[in-house]
Amino acid sequence: MKTLDEIPGELTHAAEMAERTIKLNILSASEMITDIVILYKERCPEVNFQLSQKIDNKDWDIRVSTVIQDDNTKTTHTVLKEEIYLAVPIDSPFAERDNINLEEVHNASFICHDRTKPFSILTTGWCMSCGFEPKIVFESDSPSTVRDLIGAGMGVAFWPAYSWGTQRSSKVKLLHITHPNCTRQIYVARKNEKSSSPLKNDFYNFMTAYLNDLQ
Repeated sequence: MKTLDEIPGELTHAAEMAERTIKLNILSASEMITDIVILYKERCPEVNFQLSQKIDNKDWDIRVSTVIQDDNTKTTHTVLKEEIYLAVPIDSPFAERDNINLEEVHNASFICHDRTKPFSILTTGWCMSCGFEPKIVFESDSPSTVRDLIGAGMGVAFWPAYSWGTQRSSKVKLLHITHPNCTRQIYVARKNEKSSSPLKNDFYNFMTAYLNDLQ
């Protein structure tokens, strides 16, 4: 009987937890979105986040991606156009410049993201459009790892301007790519607005405002 008496309270607690929980599926810009989550937690410490990075995950409230998926149960908005730099070692001859044509590094070794990820597929396409397939020597999704390997002279890499931010190393130089046009769109999608809680809508507005302020 005591257990039965506790059930209504447990159900109420579970409902309250669900109301305060935001499910984020982060398929792009994970470093930047993590920063946004931390800032929002400082503002609203009572909120809980469930984070995932699975393309096939359907159980989410908000998704961040560089690809729009055709699904009528959500609304999608382009909130950020992001330039992609080429990061080169500071002792590279290219480091004396501010701009580069991608064709000029056709013989270079590349440090890239996981080849199955959308960003890597996108950057490989840019290289192919310039007549070469990138020679990949290492794969990593960690900005610090990529930065350190470039600084050690292991190769060059594509560097998202906002997602990874300004690299903090005197051994690496970021170059604007003049050809081809190396930019991407970051999309934020959320489930049907009518079924969202005020807290989820508030976080969505907080995140999109943060991203729009970067431009």
